[in-house]
Amino acid sequence: MVAVKGLYKQRGSRFYWFRHTVNGKRFGTSLKTDDLGEAVKQATAIKSSGLFGMVPTDTEVSESFRRQLEGEIGKSPAVLEIEKYEAESQRRERNPVNKFVARDRTSVLKRFVADANISHSAQLSGQKIQYCF
Repeated sequence: MVAVKGLYKQRGSRFYWFRHTVNGKRFGTSLKTDDLGEAVKQATAIKSSGLFGMVPTDTEVSESFRRQLEGEIGKSPAVLEIEKYEAESQRRERNPVNKFVARDRTSVLKRFVADANISHSAQLSGQKIQYCF
């Protein structure tokens, strides 16, 4: 049997889980199987599909994982940049931002980006800022 990095059994769970990263975001996905062979097969499918950032429709993975992954793929570059700012603002050494403040800023920025129909940071302009505020 081939070992797959990230495959594990959570304490108290009979199912195997797979820990992986998509666009820098970590996920722990229940594979909903207690069979090691099936778990390796599913984890390998998820891992190989990560090359393209999406799960092929013929790959059998949990629906919750498919929704999580598609949510990451469906985000515009502007929203991804906002989320990157949120994470970095909390991690910085000098004047880190409280997680609640970062969450509030992020929600306001995401709402602005959606209302102004901005999909990329290059589309940001003074006119759009004045229009929304």
